[in-house]
Amino acid sequence: MKSKLNWGATLLALGLWLGALLGANAGEVDASKWGVYQRLAGTTRQPDDAGGYWMRWRWSQEGTELLEEYINPNKDKDNAAYTNRITLGERPGELLLKSSVLGGKEWAGTLQSDGSIVFVGKGLIKWTYHVVLTPEGVFESRRAKVRDGVLVSEDAATAWTRYPSSKTDAPAEAAYAATSQAPAPTAPTALAAAPVATAAPVAQVAAAAPVSDERPEERARRLFGPMTALVGQAFVYHYGSASFGLAEDGNVFILTGFWGTARLRAGPDGTLQFLELPERTKRAIAHLASDGSLVMELTYPGSFTVQGGTLRHTLTAKLDRPGFDDYQEWKNGGMRLGGRSYSYFDSREYYPDNEANRSEQKLLAAEDEVREQQRRAEREAEDAAMFGAIMSGLQQGVAEAQYQQAQADAQQEEMQAQLRHIAEQQAELQAAREAKEREDAQPVTYASAAPTTASSASAPPATTAYRSLSGSGTGSWERASGASTLKSESPAVGEASTRNDPNTCLTPPEASPHRCGDKTGTKAIVANQCDYPVDVRMCFMTDRGWNCQANYGLNPGRTWEPGWCSAISNEVFHSVRYSDSKEKLANP
Repeated sequence: MKSKLNWGATLLALGLWLGALLGANAGEVDASKWGVYQRLAGTTRQPDDAGGYWMRWRWSQEGTELLEEYINPNKDKDNAAYTNRITLGERPGELLLKSSVLGGKEWAGTLQSDGSIVFVGKGLIKWTYHVVLTPEGVFESRRAKVRDGVLVSEDAATAWTRYPSSKTDAPAEAAYAATSQAPAPTAPTALAAAPVATAAPVAQVAAAAPVSDERPEERARRLFGPMTALVGQAFVYHYGSASFGLAEDGNVFILTGFWGTARLRAGPDGTLQFLELPERTKRAIAHLASDGSLVMELTYPGSFTVQGGTLRHTLTAKLDRPGFDDYQEWKNGGMRLGGRSYSYFDSREYYPDNEANRSEQKLLAAEDEVREQQRRAEREAEDAAMFGAIMSGLQQGVAEAQYQQAQADAQQEEMQAQLRHIAEQQAELQAAREAKEREDAQPVTYASAAPTTASSASAPPATTAYRSLSGSGTGSWERASGASTLKSESPAVGEASTRNDPNTCLTPPEASPHRCGDKTGTKAIVANQCDYPVDVRMCFMTDRGWNCQANYGLNPGRTWEPGWCSAISNEVFHSVRYSDSKEKLANP
C-alpha cells in the first residue's frame, strides 16, 4: 500500500511539472520564425518626425497572426487608420503580409540572418522594403532593391520611417494636420559640415557666425540642407526634369520640378517659408527632417475626380550616386472613385540630365507605361464585371417594371376606349332624338328608356368615321368628321345585322421570332380585311402567364404587329370586335 502511494505522488508531481513546462513554452514566440517582430509585439512606437504615423504591433492570435497597425495621432490614437496582417508562410523563413489599403496588396517577406525581414510586393508593383531593429533598438523601414532574391542595396530610413524605442509622451501636433508651420528639427544633422538651422532665432545664429563671413553656398546649406549641393544642376526622371538654384546670396533656395516652382526662405524663427504658393496649390509648408531631407507638403484643391489633399515630397540628396530621390505620399485625399478616396505612395529617382540618362529614363518610362496599361486593363475588366453584375440586376428589375407597366397601359387603354364608346353612343342617340323631335314638332321625354318608334327609322342614320391614333402596339381610336362607311349599331339605324362576324375580319395571327438584344421572344402580325375599324387584343405566353396588348381602331386594310421580348413560345391568343361594338374583348 505504501509503494502505491509513493508511485501516485511521483506521477502527480511529474504531471504538474510537464504541464508547467508546456504552458511556459506555449506563451513564447519563436524568434527564428518571426525575427524582429518577436521583440516588437506588444509595443507602440512614434517616429522621429512628429508628423508621421505611430506604429503598434499586437497579436490577434499569438504566434500565428501579428497585426501591424498605423495610427494617426491627430485623429484617433486608439484605432488604426490601416493595418498590415502578418502570418508565417509555408516555407521556413517566409512571412506573408497583407495590407488593408491599396486594394489588399500583399508582400512576401524573407527572414534575414540578423532577424530583419525583406518584403517584396506581389504583382506588378514591388515596393520592396527592409524592416530592421538597429543595435540601439530603433525600428527602421528602408526602401530596398533585390536581385534574384538577394538584397543588393537600400536607402537610409527617413525621419518618418525611423521609430525609436517606445515613448509615452504624446507627439507635437502634426504639421500637415494644422495650419501652423512645421516644427524645426530639434537637433542639428550630422550629414552636413555646417549645422542645419534649429528653432533658434536667426539673430542668435548670426551672432555665432556672422552672415557677412558666409559664402552663399555655405549659408544655403545651413538653411536648406544637403539638397543645396545640387544647385546649378539639372536632373531627369522618365519624361520629367528638375533643377535647383539660389538667389539673394543664398538666402532663397529655388526648386523647379514636378511640383512646379518653389522658392524657399528661412523665416525669423528658423523655419522654412514659401515666398509664394507653387502653381495650383492652396497651401504649402516645408521643413528639414533630422536626416537632412527637405520635406515639402503641398495642399491642392479638390475637383470632380480628385479629392483635395496634401502631397508630401521628401527630397533626399544621394550620397552613393549623383542625383536625388523624391518620395511622394498623399497624406490624405487622392483619386476619387465611387465615392471613395485612395492614397498612394511613389518613389522617383532623379539622375543627371545627360543624353545617356535621358535615353535610359525614356525606356523606363515606356516600361512603366506598359505596366500601367496592364493595371488599367485589369481594373477595367474588374469594373466591367462589376458593372455587368449591377446591370444584370437592373435589367431584371426593368423587365419586371416594363411588364407591369404594359399591363397597366393595356387596362387603361381599354377603359378609355369604353368611355369613348359610351360617349359616342350617347351623342348619336341624342342626335337621333333631336332629329325626331324636329320632325314631329313634339317634345321628347329623355327619361324614357323605351326604344324609338318605327317612324324614327326614316330619320337620317347617324354615321361615324374612325381613324387610328397609334402605330404598331397598343393604341386608341376616335370619331372623325366627314362621311364614313361605318354605320351605328343603334336600333334606330338597324343596319348592324348586315355586317359579318368580326372574327372573319382579322387574318389569322402569323407568329415569328422577336429579337430583343440577346433575348428572343415572339411577335405576330394580323390585318383587318373588313370595311370597318376593329379592336384587336393579342396575348403572348411568358413565364409569368399571358401578356396582352390591344389596338383600338385598326382601320380597314391596315396591319398590326405587336410582340413581347419575354415570350416563351409561339402560342398567341387573339380576340376582335367592331370598334363601335359594346361587347368586351375576350381575355385568354
